[in-house]
Amino acid sequence: MPEPAAAEKKIIRTASLTIQTQTFEMSLENLRAMCEAEGGWIESSRESENSYSGLRTAHLTLRIPQDALDGYIAGTGQLGRITSRSESAEDVTASYQDTQARLDTQLALMERLQALITESGDLSDLLALESQIADTQYQIDRLQSSLSSTDRQVSYSTVSITLQEETAPA
Repeated sequence: MPEPAAAEKKIIRTASLTIQTQTFEMSLENLRAMCEAEGGWIESSRESENSYSGLRTAHLTLRIPQDALDGYIAGTGQLGRITSRSESAEDVTASYQDTQARLDTQLALMERLQALITESGDLSDLLALESQIADTQYQIDRLQSSLSSTDRQVSYSTVSITLQEETAPA
């Protein structure tokens, strides 16, 4: 008997960078432009200024297509000095497959319940079936939402960037 095709791996990748730059405005604009050029978006952005030194800091959370993540990170090295970098990858394949199997079970149950409702003539049976159909639909919606959320996390990596302004060496 042939083996089933290998399931597509579901890997959630994240990265975190701290970049110091003497050209804060330009580096910040380039980070944003590079994100958009890769087909990503800015999930959150916050800027602040140190009241003592006047130096600025920006915190960005970006969503970058997973297949563009390595190129994006490599490109950030040209915007300043990377002082901190971390990356992680989480394999959620087994959890995803488990959720898919539970969804398949709920969909099959829904088909059986809908078939039973056409055969039932008793009002109390119909009401019980309607209640079970509503519960099953809730479970189906919840499982589909979980799969969609995982698909989004797999498709778009999360990149957290702290951009720090620095002064030129004296």
